[in-house]
Amino acid sequence: MVPTTAASPSARKTAIPPGELLATHLAAREMSQAECARRCGRSAKLISEIVTGKAPIQPETALQLERVLGLPSNVWLGIESDYRLLLARRADAERAEAHRDWLTTFPVGELIERGMVERRGTVAETTDQLLAFFGVGSARAWRDWYGSVRVAIRKTPGVDIDDIALATWLRLGEVGADDILCGEYDGVGFRKALIRIAALIRRRDAKARKLARELCQVAGVALVEVEPLANAAIAGAARWLTPRKALIQLGRADGEAHRFWLTFFHQAAHLLLHSKKVVFVDPERPDEQPDNGDADDIESQADEWAAAFLSSD
Repeated sequence: MVPTTAASPSARKTAIPPGELLATHLAAREMSQAECARRCGRSAKLISEIVTGKAPIQPETALQLERVLGLPSNVWLGIESDYRLLLARRADAERAEAHRDWLTTFPVGELIERGMVERRGTVAETTDQLLAFFGVGSARAWRDWYGSVRVAIRKTPGVDIDDIALATWLRLGEVGADDILCGEYDGVGFRKALIRIAALIRRRDAKARKLARELCQVAGVALVEVEPLANAAIAGAARWLTPRKALIQLGRADGEAHRFWLTFFHQAAHLLLHSKKVVFVDPERPDEQPDNGDADDIESQADEWAAAFLSSD
């Protein structure tokens, strides 16, 4: 699903300057700007500035022009709005060019492959889509918003995670979770769901993943599988989207089933045991083996909890 953006192919790239239209109507009536001003009860300076584009047409002025020139006020206001929006788009495009280097740091090609961004020709159009994908209004807003997110990444020797690729992968999880209508989070209900999921795994139920998504959904946890990006080899992540909705995001789904479920229960432990203000990220481990004991206390707690849950009768 490509996010809806104002820079879609149908977006207007031209607009009539309202001052030009006003000048045309005045010329057709052989009416001077001064006469128009007197008839409207406005200053000659204001009418002159509207004609030259220095001043916008306000609702009160639009009503007066409707009475004097016969063109409906909503038409004046519509033309004014379209023109100002066009100017804003042009200014935004110029700013986008200034952020060309910033844009190249994102995995845009991978987002295009996944249908999150359309292949467009200009930097401005691609930047507009990228900002819409992240749900922010500008490059500065992106830095402010994503720079404020507290992320705790498990220390994994030999694994280097690119910050922007990680932010992109996490955002893909948010987008996937948007389509999942969850019940209000219930800690007791979530623990019961985990017990049922563990039983499904022990029985080697072929539908375990589908049922796990449904059980988590009822308990207020969106379970989303998102293929890792090239520079963000992530096994899983856990976070709170709202005080009443949590997200468990899992990476590569075609790996060893035991590792998949161990990652799932590890992330579930973070939701049950640790801060709601932190995004917990677990990178893929190159050798697919458990850590060598170097994990910090929080990660060790989650590991132990997950192992105990999977081994319990």
